[in-house]
Amino acid sequence: TAKGGAETLKFNMALILLPVCRNTITWLRSRTKLGMVVPFDDNINFHKVIAFGIAIGVGLHAISHLTCDFPRNRGLDRGGHGCAHGYSFHFGPTLVPS
Repeated sequence: TAKGGAETLKFNMALILLPVCRNTITWLRSRTKLGMVVPFDDNINFHKVIAFGIAIGVGLHAISHLTCDFPRNRGLDRGGHGCAHGYSFHFGPTLVPS
């Protein structure tokens, strides 16, 4: 469900830009039947519908991570985080060659 919530977020974040694309809206309204389903002329309500979808996606994504990852990570000791998160995390200063 975390991946599904993330995909919903990505789709809705791209879709929320649609009300400002006037040429695209005109093309979709005149040449497709999508205008019967999607309220292209009512930008405020369209924005609210997309915002609701974003809120649902955030909720699904966050709850999925909290219920799946938090109990697993809570049981690890301080030295065990390397196995849970990978060894690519380097804690400490990074040396820059001169």
